Amino acid sequence: DNGELRAIFSVAPPLPTKTTTTGETAGGKSTTTTVTTLQYDPELRSPVWHTDQAFRSPPPFASLLYCRTSPPPGSGANTAFADMTAALAALPADRQTQLAGLRAVCSYAHHNAKVALRTPSYPLLTPKQRAAHPPQYQ
Repeated sequence: DNGELRAIFSVAPPLPTKTTTTGETAGGKSTTTTVTTLQYDPELRSPVWHTDQAFRSPPPFASLLYCRTSPPPGSGANTAFADMTAALAALPADRQTQLAGLRAVCSYAHHNAKVALRTPSYPLLTPKQRAAHPPQYQ
């Protein structure tokens, strides 16, 4: 809030993935495509997708990640970006219609409590912080 950089890290297991490789031949040329997708693990309730600072009113226009030093490969700290407009456009028309009337509830307190379950050293919000950031309906 006062312009200082802050970071608190949460320990989380690696995200489960599924890799699919397909091969095609077109016009005499052979191509191979490998796609790795994140898989939701209901036991871990992971991965958890979020939009940074969505609890603010108005919500942010965009999120950016600036990394000065990254952890070594395979050590976790996976970050992925998703184009939610493209994801919605890729859904069947009946599903888009079904979702059109829904709104999301973005709660800083809910997010804070979920992180604290995984990382007990993560500080919980004070009553004053909770009052300053009520849930937002987007």
